[in-house]
Amino acid sequence: MMNSFYNGISGVKTNSFGIDIYANNIANVNTTGFKYSDAQFKDIFYSTITTQSTNPAQGGYGSGSASSNVVFEQGSLVASDSEFDVALQGKGFFGVLGADGNAY
Repeated sequence: MMNSFYNGISGVKTNSFGIDIYANNIANVNTTGFKYSDAQFKDIFYSTITTQSTNPAQGGYGSGSASSNVVFEQGSLVASDSEFDVALQGKGFFGVLGADGNAY
């Protein structure tokens, strides 16, 4: 009986993980240069329960969050009159060298 509670709890925790990811994506929809994240989910161990009947039942242990991946797709380029606005077209990242010599 307790397994059914754990299944429900794992579903709530998994949903909460997904909602957090999607809420962050929505909150930053107008942020320049923002890269959205994609939530991945998984089932937690399914087992087949055999009984005296001819139809075996399948029981699982809930769901879980597999990972959260940042999607690095090319965004749209927007023209600017500022000499300080820069963008990369295609794959790549900016490298910044600090005054102390550290690279970021």
